[in-house]
Order: sequence, then structure tokens, then C-alpha cells
Amino acid sequence: MGKMLFATDLDGTILHHNKIEEADLAAVHKLKSQGATIAIATGRPLNGVETVLRNHGFEPDYMVLMNGALVVDSRGMTVTGKTIGKDTACIIADLCLERGFDIAFEGGSNTWFYRSGIPDGISDSVAGVYAIDDMAEMKGEVYLISITANRGIDEIEELRNEIESGFGKEIEAYRNVKYIDVVPKGISKGEGIRTIMEIEDIIRQNVHVIGDSFNDIPMFREAGSSYTLSHAEDELKGHADFVVDSVAECIEGHILTKG
Repeated sequence: MGKMLFATDLDGTILHHNKIEEADLAAVHKLKSQGATIAIATGRPLNGVETVLRNHGFEPDYMVLMNGALVVDSRGMTVTGKTIGKDTACIIADLCLERGFDIAFEGGSNTWFYRSGIPDGISDSVAGVYAIDDMAEMKGEVYLISITANRGIDEIEELRNEIESGFGKEIEAYRNVKYIDVVPKGISKGEGIRTIMEIEDIIRQNVHVIGDSFNDIPMFREAGSSYTLSHAEDELKGHADFVVDSVAECIEGHILTKG
């Protein structure tokens, strides 16, 4: 059959309230023991995943971070990366602040909350987190802009469309449930998955991916088989080949059953 790649989104897919269920983790380990290449594909930066993966004994071969803006291997070494210009990042951030949305800049190993305090609990669990009032305080590049507010989906989509309309030559904007993730133009989880496929010489039909939000659609398109969760929005389900209740069901009930 050839080499296999299995890639999973984190939040809402294999990670729920910063916890990975034993059955899901066991299924991933079983797949890896049979020679599969394992990857995570997430909107989180490296500093946002290291602790949670270490606490659960989850050791992926690759990490597609910040929706593909940065891809690293199992040692945390950069495979590929692309950044957003700081002038563009500042204009987008100021636009979002005017609309009442909160902003964080992700730099891979650092997170800067822009003109707001650090949310409760984050600095205790994630290293490299700072609050800044001016972008000149940033010591590093911007890979992703994370935009959030307690708003309805329609309002979030309206802002996402406004950002893409105004800056579409420089960035991509994906809705991640109630977040908007802004990354450099041409960057997506799908691009990250394709990079791994090329490195590992894995063909499309042997690629399985699972995720629960709209930023996962680009990697659905790269996979031979795509899966989403039963709790995902109905519109998203139409983009996946299969709907499952868990990562364990995806692996045990579909991938391993197919051989």
C-alpha cells in the first residue's frame, strides 16, 4: 500500500479542554507503530502545543503550526516557514481593534497580545507570552494574527471577508470556529500537509486527515480520505468524506479497517 500520513487538528478534534482522551491517543500510537507518519495541523504556535503534547506523551513526526505558516519536525526544527509583514499586520490589527475584536500576534515560540492584557491562565501554561502596546516591542516575526471576540458567526465572517477583500494579495484569512486566523498569502494547513507528503514521498491516496473547522478544508483537499467530527458545523461536513465521533473511531473504524 505504501507509506501513510495521518494528520489531525488539535482543538476540538483530538484535544478537548486541553485534554487528549486515552482512546484517541492509543489509536494514534497504534497507527504509528504500524509505520504511519503522524502529524498535527493546528492554528496554534509552537509554544502553544509543546506543553500539552509533552503532558500526554504525544510525539508527532511533524507539526503544521499556525495554519501552515510554520512546519517543524519532531525535534522542533523548521522545515518551512513564511511570515506576514509587520506594517500589514499592524494595519489589520488596528482595523480589528476598531471593530472591538481582540488581537494576538504569533511568532512561533512567542505570543504577543496587542493592546490588551494576557487572558487568565495562559501565562501559567504557555511560555513566551507577552502583552504589548506597540509593535516595536515585538522581538521576532509575525507568522499568524489571531483575532477573537465574543460575537456571532455572521459578524465574524463579515470581518473575515473585509480583511480578505482589503489585504487578499498579502494574506489568507480562515475562520477557526469563533476565531479568525490570518496567515501569509498561499499558506494553509493543506500547504503544510503537501510539504510533508513531498518530504516523506507519500501519495495522496495514503493521506488521512481529520479536523473540525473551516481552516481544515485546505488539508481535506490534499487528502485521499478526509474526516470531520459529528459536532462540527453542518456546512463543514459537506467538505469531508466521512463524519465520525472521535479520532479513535476515525482510526479504528476506517483507516485500520481499510488496511
